Amino acid sequence: MQPSKNTPKRIRSRLLSAFMLMIGLAVLAAGAGYLYLYQNNTYQSLQNLSKELQFKLFDLREQERGFLLVDAKNPHSLADGESIYLDKFQKGQLLIKDLFTQLKRNVSAKELGIEDNVQQAEQVFNQYVLHFNLLSDKIIQRGFKDEGLEGQMRQVAHQLENIKGIDRVQLLYLRRYEKDFFIRKDKEYVDKVYAVLNQLKLAYRGNPNTLNAIQEYERKFERIVSLETEIGLTESEGLKGKLQKSLQAIEQEF
Repeated sequence: MQPSKNTPKRIRSRLLSAFMLMIGLAVLAAGAGYLYLYQNNTYQSLQNLSKELQFKLFDLREQERGFLLVDAKNPHSLADGESIYLDKFQKGQLLIKDLFTQLKRNVSAKELGIEDNVQQAEQVFNQYVLHFNLLSDKIIQRGFKDEGLEGQMRQVAHQLENIKGIDRVQLLYLRRYEKDFFIRKDKEYVDKVYAVLNQLKLAYRGNPNTLNAIQEYERKFERIVSLETEIGLTESEGLKGKLQKSLQAIEQEF
């Protein structure tokens, strides 16, 4: 039997088909490999952004605590409203906002469907920054020792102490209850301050200069009490309480 003239063509055709299949598989394999590498790189990028965000948040908390524990009781830091901790906090929060922007643009975040989570975390973070900024502003307004409102009130208190013939015992009680309130943050001492002030106003109602000084002290003290209430007499009240809730929300998100 003579071989068919078409046999070589069929073999070549099959070889060509097999070769094209191999090329096709190789292309698919290369594509799959490229896709794997691409996805792996984007996922790694997402992880790196997340880790950097957590690190920056930790550092930001350090600046927050530094201001509240150190600079809030440092007259020199409150004198001009400048603080190293506040400066670092503001720079740090801008870096974190930039990281959130990068996270939202990350392809893996979209593929994993966590865009809403990132958005929610960003909103929680913005609330934290807002509450801290409000809190630090109130603390600077309040002042400490010779700075801010406390400094102004102390000046008036010294004027009262220098008034000839004023009741020294009543003044001693006044300053004692004032300091007790500042230390303990208990409004029981506010009532005691007002009780002494009422006695002094009654005793010196016929002396305009002394009465004016007593009333000026009272106005300064009232303003400080108002600021202390806004700041928070305890860690769970006022702006301190709001800051704590923001921190708890951040911990849940991360």
